[in-house]
Amino acid sequence: MKKTTLIAAALAALLLASCGSVDSSIADTTTTAAPAASQEQTPESETASEPESQPEDEPASQEDSELDESTGSVPDKTEPNMTEHEWLLSNIEDGSFTSTDGETVTFTQLVEQGKANAYKEGCAFALVSAGGGAGHTYYDCYTTADGGKNWEKGSQPVDLFSGVSYSFALEDGRLMFLAKRGAFDDPAPVLETVYMEGGAIFTEVDDSWINGVKLDDGTAYDGTTVVDFSARYLGEYRLELSMANADDGSVLLQRELALDPETLAVTEPEEPEETEE
Repeated sequence: MKKTTLIAAALAALLLASCGSVDSSIADTTTTAAPAASQEQTPESETASEPESQPEDEPASQEDSELDESTGSVPDKTEPNMTEHEWLLSNIEDGSFTSTDGETVTFTQLVEQGKANAYKEGCAFALVSAGGGAGHTYYDCYTTADGGKNWEKGSQPVDLFSGVSYSFALEDGRLMFLAKRGAFDDPAPVLETVYMEGGAIFTEVDDSWINGVKLDDGTAYDGTTVVDFSARYLGEYRLELSMANADDGSVLLQRELALDPETLAVTEPEEPEETEE
């Protein structure tokens, strides 16, 4: 009887132990919860990669920054193909003048003849034929300071040589005359310049400007041989000059000469120095 009681007690203890282990398993399962939604991991296939570095935009060029807002195109800033001297002449109204022999001539025509010029903005002068005498040619001088709207005639004529002459309007506002004095035995032409300064007209004469110039045969012109000549101004102080012996017609000089911009003296190019081998 006693033995039976002990066996029953052992079975009861075993049953209690088994029930306690089940409760513990349920508790552990409850505490092992899924991660919170805020910590949800993104699948690897949907993970965003780091953005690739993009090249920086190049700074806008000056041309782009100067686009015309109204048209979207670059404004044309090119200046007319005109020198300063041409611009000064273009700002003088093309008035007309009448010489003492009744001939009418315009300012533009006088410029082409080398007898009128503009020397600063709105200011110009013109020489209009007024007759002459032995060895002299006279010109009435007209001046303007308002772009040619009004011209004022000078009180005294300009007196220049009456021989064969060529005249040119220079870029600096002066007039250049190459002329014989008028006598048949004059040697080379003299150089006369006419210019305005301080509201007055001036003339200068240089009768030795051609002396010493190298002729085509290599010798220097001595200033005594009587010559026939012709001249053409090429611009930028360059002169095409032809001279021939007045006695036999032989050509002495036929080439382009460079002139000093201030004195108008002939400037010969320097000859290269000979080197010893």
